[in-house]
Amino acid sequence: MRRVLGMAIAVLFGTETTGCTSWQPALGPTTALAPDADVDQARVRFLDGTVEVVQSPRMEADTLVGTIVRDDQMTIVHIAPDRIAAVDLRQTSEARTAGLAVGVAVGFMLFSAAVGGYQRITSGL
Repeated sequence: MRRVLGMAIAVLFGTETTGCTSWQPALGPTTALAPDADVDQARVRFLDGTVEVVQSPRMEADTLVGTIVRDDQMTIVHIAPDRIAAVDLRQTSEARTAGLAVGVAVGFMLFSAAVGGYQRITSGL
């Protein structure tokens, strides 16, 4: 039972810290990546069709600045807006995350009730 409880706590902690995320198109990188924006990742589509995921993106003047990780190497990049076709931002859905956490908690309670009932039935035999 302790093992099950430990696994349930780990799952709940994992859902609360990572959350349910999705890519959402940015209306424009200059407004979406303002200095006060809380964005962890931006998926940048270049005019030539290539795509890069930029970590910790921010706008400095009119240039998108961030870090790209390739082959375990981190590289700081400065991307001019005239090279960008589109930008998508990774955003956390608080409603989805809360729903998932509630679903996991309810599932755990149902599972615990079923295990407790099974143990009572088998111990009486």
